[in-house]
Amino acid sequence: MRRLAPALLAVTILFGVGASASAQTAPVPAADHASPEAVRHMLATMHLRDTMNLMLDKMMDTMLAKMPSNMTPEQAKAVQGAMHAELPAFIDSTLNDSVTVYAQNLSASEVAAMESFYASPAAQSAIAKMPAITQQLMPLIMSRIPELTRRMVDHMCDTLSCTAAQRTEAQAQAAAQLKK
Repeated sequence: MRRLAPALLAVTILFGVGASASAQTAPVPAADHASPEAVRHMLATMHLRDTMNLMLDKMMDTMLAKMPSNMTPEQAKAVQGAMHAELPAFIDSTLNDSVTVYAQNLSASEVAAMESFYASPAAQSAIAKMPAITQQLMPLIMSRIPELTRRMVDHMCDTLSCTAAQRTEAQAQAAAQLKK
């Protein structure tokens, strides 16, 4: 099983972090970077703060639903208060990080084109519909993750010539990680 640990960890990280592979593009020369102000305006047009608030509200609801059943109402209220107190600063810092990363990776002309698109009625309509689309899509995606994970572990075990016991153990570990 030790041979499987690094590969199983990679599968776990893939789903635990929600990583996605994407093609690397050539960096934008510093002279062509978008200005932070232009990026801030584009992100505002994209309603990123509102989207983050909605996402974090849903996460908060999920976290609150999973709180220990032996928690007192006073403790639950304290947890909820802490979340409400800390999330605005978290959103601010995440948006500031987003401005920096977008500005370093997008040219001024790319940000202008994105701004133009996101300001269009079609894009604004799509942005407004995204929460409903995401709400419908996520259960479909999540329902496929266990089978995908099982197939990935099988593929990994085929590559590493696992014994039946190792395959069973790897499947059990992967299934346990999905339940976390």
